[in-house]
Amino acid sequence: MYHLIVNGDKLKEVLLSLPGDRIWTPPGSRCIFRKDALGRSILYWKSEAGEFFIKLFHRLRPGDSRAPYMEWLRLHELRSLGFNTPEPAAFITEYDGLLNRPVRAAVITGRVPGYSLEELSLSLKGHMPPQVVKVLSDTVAKFHGLGFRHRDLYFSHLFYEPSKDRIHLIDFQRVYRAKLPGADLYGLLRDLSQLMYSASSFLSPRCFCEFRRAFFRGYFKHPIIPLRGIPPGLVLMLVEIKRRRIARHDNRRSRGRSAVK
Repeated sequence: MYHLIVNGDKLKEVLLSLPGDRIWTPPGSRCIFRKDALGRSILYWKSEAGEFFIKLFHRLRPGDSRAPYMEWLRLHELRSLGFNTPEPAAFITEYDGLLNRPVRAAVITGRVPGYSLEELSLSLKGHMPPQVVKVLSDTVAKFHGLGFRHRDLYFSHLFYEPSKDRIHLIDFQRVYRAKLPGADLYGLLRDLSQLMYSASSFLSPRCFCEFRRAFFRGYFKHPIIPLRGIPPGLVLMLVEIKRRRIARHDNRRSRGRSAVK
């Protein structure tokens, strides 16, 4: 049994014309696998209604069943607040016929214009234009200022659209909005440390220092409630400590994967 939420009559017509199993594995002629900056495959679906990105949630366990729908809700909420996110196109849920619980789901969105910050930094050989850093700091500050925490704030989830000079956010599976923004300093520091770790991984050492300086110069100009009364130097120190922890953790995981091979 399927539950379908669709924005747009044309897309709804296309989806309803597909057999149930084709919703999850569209015909080969409709599937486009593209590689991102790190060679990861991204699934796009080309149809008469346009070209879309498909995010699949397979084998949903009872505790995970709300995650896909929360991503769908966050897409709408953030767009209503003026953030640039992928355009929500459809949300599909398949239910177990006996237990009547979700077993898999898909969030279908429009393609994100521009380039991920991973792609941009690699194409510029480890550099990041100052204008991109400025737009990024303003976007992240607004996001945090409204109480949102991303929990996966890496370069791969941030896209820059040069023609309109704006940043697009993607991947909202783990995003939450703090009930008391002034008390959620930990979530804010986690986001910033993830962003700085990603920057240090893709930018040259000199450019990373310039990126960090310019980003926080713009970021601290905004009224971020959890940071009131905390010296900027202390925030930078805490972010750097957390960034190094993430780096050590990733290095251990990389060594573990190498040992298995």
